[in-house]
Amino acid sequence: GFEVKIGADVTDKWGQSLARGRTIRFSTRALDPEQWFDVPGRFGVYSAYTDTLVYARYRNVTQLNFELYQVSLDMFATLIGNDSYNLWNSSVPVSGSPIRAWSVPVSPELNKAGLLRVPVGGETGGALTTGIYLIRVTSPEQNQSDFGGISRHLLVVANTNVTYKSAEREGLVWATDLQSGDVTTAASITIYDSAFKALAAGKTDGSGLFKAQWQSAINTFDTAVAIVG
Repeated sequence: GFEVKIGADVTDKWGQSLARGRTIRFSTRALDPEQWFDVPGRFGVYSAYTDTLVYARYRNVTQLNFELYQVSLDMFATLIGNDSYNLWNSSVPVSGSPIRAWSVPVSPELNKAGLLRVPVGGETGGALTTGIYLIRVTSPEQNQSDFGGISRHLLVVANTNVTYKSAEREGLVWATDLQSGDVTTAASITIYDSAFKALAAGKTDGSGLFKAQWQSAINTFDTAVAIVG
């Protein structure tokens, strides 16, 4: 609780004093319980060469519950597309059952935020196989999605880094290995527009580059995606 003491000599703006001192005591309720992933955005790229890890922050909860889902390429396209709002309104924006579910008890100080290292690949760590996943965190005290921050996060687990640049009628992809940094040659590349319709497909050359052109102009402010494999 809190205590405020006001002396008898305190005056108001007209010069009148309280005549005698006052002591005011009050308390505030605890902050709302919440949990969220310590990530920069809705999805991120994770190396298949290292343990798949995320970090979760929490406050005024007793347990963190995690669910991990496999996400198809088509579903991923929908989740990052222009009309994804309604999907993210659902607590679980993907179909199917979780491929892994687990809970971790926590005991933070009242109103103090905690930080938890979360091995996603298994209880003792390990890397997820290449693919796309969604991880979700809830608690017994707070099941509202994205209450304090991002509570649903897409993980793109890959062994190749892709740099993509596009114009209205052409695109350039550069593929490199996530571990060594070496260029990735003869890698299959598909470029999709914002509706996830294929614009071009081919393989990287000896410099790890794939250059493509298409007939119809695209809006360069819309999302476009280059996929390896």
